[in-house]
Amino acid sequence: MAWFFVGIVIIPTTVFADNDPRPGSQAALNILVHSYRRTIIELVEFQKKNKGIPDFYPYASCQEQILATIILGLDNIDNNAANQLVLDLSGVYFGEATGPVFSCLVQRKGRKLMKYLKKGKYLTSWCIKELPAEVCREEKVALSFLLEDIERESYLECDLPIYPPPASKRLSPP
Repeated sequence: MAWFFVGIVIIPTTVFADNDPRPGSQAALNILVHSYRRTIIELVEFQKKNKGIPDFYPYASCQEQILATIILGLDNIDNNAANQLVLDLSGVYFGEATGPVFSCLVQRKGRKLMKYLKKGKYLTSWCIKELPAEVCREEKVALSFLLEDIERESYLECDLPIYPPPASKRLSPP
């Protein structure tokens, strides 16, 4: 006579935790969003330290490019960490050059951002905590811009092409 034991073995998930997450996994995307957040903090700190340098303009242009690239990256990530970062960035003023790209991102993520707004969190709390005060918007201004962009999402397409046209539709050189 043989006895068989059928049972459930509970193993903590930390046993299977991946220190080097697979590309595209939620863990990898969360790490990417965290690095975006860190990059933004370092860019703003760099700008603040070097604002008085006479030939700072080329670095400012580079900063705008980096911010635009981060914003484009956030458009490709659909998870809570990315949506929360978009919401946090709505409390930050980066300048006129990056504004349209960010506005387009908010239009694309509008419906998802509304659920975060309903939680009642302040839009400027991250900015005030992590960044210099001069780049933080007032709460009312941040909310106004965010709601305006979300509302625009409901009836207009983003007026800024975030992605280049497919190779087949690009104009060929003469």
